[in-house]
Amino acid sequence: KQQKRIPDVVMDSLRLKKKRFEITRDAYWDEKGGVLENTFLELWYPPGRMTVTHGMHAFEQIVFARTKCRSFFGLKPVRKLKIICTPEMEDYKKATGRDWWHYSKIDKDQITYQPIYILHQRHLGEVAVQHEFFEWVIGELSDGRAPRWLEEGLASHLSGEAEILVTQLTEFPDQKLEMSVEQIEKLLAQEKDRKLTRIAYYHAYRMVETLVLKQGEFRLKNLVLRLGDDLDMKQACLAVFEKSYDEILAEATDYKITKKP
Repeated sequence: KQQKRIPDVVMDSLRLKKKRFEITRDAYWDEKGGVLENTFLELWYPPGRMTVTHGMHAFEQIVFARTKCRSFFGLKPVRKLKIICTPEMEDYKKATGRDWWHYSKIDKDQITYQPIYILHQRHLGEVAVQHEFFEWVIGELSDGRAPRWLEEGLASHLSGEAEILVTQLTEFPDQKLEMSVEQIEKLLAQEKDRKLTRIAYYHAYRMVETLVLKQGEFRLKNLVLRLGDDLDMKQACLAVFEKSYDEILAEATDYKITKKP
């Protein structure tokens, strides 16, 4: 029923993407919504006339991000991921316990996104979906050993979030922006205060960006992978950089706060 109401030109695009992404499960229920699934991704979208287009957009962004993972890390995630696209913001809040300024909630191998159409309205339809996927991938590849600043900062780096993070700083003109690494890590672990957490997101990105400039993406990639080899951050930094974790933090925080990305 739903597909008959979708314009032909849109259906042609959906069929093309279904073939390109090797989607083998494509079903829809009036009460429950629909599902798109292939070998590495199972995505659920809400009921509605055009919501399959929201679901396919999210599916496409995950595919793009997964390809970037192959380029950056030299491999793709192994475990299958489940995506839930919530219908409305109230549904998102109820399902996750999170507010509008969080793109999603990551829980093991499931990511629950706020409504895709709202992310589009906020001009975050590509960056937000990819950022959360990268964060999940970094958690998988590091076996959960990456500090939060590395998870968030590298996800922002890979998803091209710099301009958004800098723009968000302008929301808090009277807020002190300087933070210690300890403060950054604590705020990112809690993610409770919107103002302070967004400033911490910015610092996490700048830390990773600074390390990329000083050490190169190759070593950042190896850092994540060595963490997945059962090393802690101190051991991984010695193995990858031949420097202590404290020395790497000193390098990572050697930047000036700027209003430009």
